[in-house]
Amino acid sequence: MPSVPYTIRRSDRARHARIVVSGDGVEVVVPRRFAERRIAPLVEEKRPWIERTLERMRESEAEVAPAHLRDGGSVPFLGERLTLAVRVEPGRTRAHVARRGDSLHVAVA
Repeated sequence: MPSVPYTIRRSDRARHARIVVSGDGVEVVVPRRFAERRIAPLVEEKRPWIERTLERMRESEAEVAPAHLRDGGSVPFLGERLTLAVRVEPGRTRAHVARRGDSLHVAVA
């Protein structure tokens, strides 16, 4: 059975090893001085949980229709529909979202 692909992040704040499964993949967060040789066995031990979690994420993504964000479109928000005001700003490093009345203003790169 192939191994699970993962990235390793060393953290000064971490006290214990932990595995984070997200849309970006699998990340193993370990304390700065955690021995490299201990990481692969940890991932292998947790592989059933990792695979179940990845499968649940794939299933939930398949259930949700992708949102098409375009200027003038609309999105559901807390039981109502808001009109989108999308503004593309080249060079922007983070998206910004603000609600103004019945519209949602979104600035993206």
